[in-house]
Amino acid sequence: MSDTMKGSVAKLADEYGSSRRRTQRVKIAIPVTVRIPKANASFYEEATETVVVNAHGCLALFAVPLATGQQVRIINSKSSEERECAVVWIGQFNEGKREVGLEFSEPAPRFWRITFPPEDWNPADRKLPAAPPVPQPSTSK
Repeated sequence: MSDTMKGSVAKLADEYGSSRRRTQRVKIAIPVTVRIPKANASFYEEATETVVVNAHGCLALFAVPLATGQQVRIINSKSSEERECAVVWIGQFNEGKREVGLEFSEPAPRFWRITFPPEDWNPADRKLPAAPPVPQPSTSK
């Protein structure tokens, strides 16, 4: 992810501060397909991946132009589960794609097939596993 995109994700997090967060966000790339209806009853599909997910939707990158309020369907590429969504936020255009916030028509925490961390979880508290001890050369003769 480029620095511009990282900055936009951080800005989005600031705009919708953690005190107003309905559910925990998880930064994870999950492959999805978005189905966008066309006027003639057909649709356009774009395969992409998420940047951030939560029980209410996601932030993903799109090449196709979308508009706030537009209705789309999102398909989890691994489970083939499909949900109705609305475009709720459009962000920076970078490297041929635009950040787009999608919100499910109703909460769907199991859609992503991940376990969300508890509300009081702080990623800064994570501890990396200790490196295994390096064997010392034997000094006996």
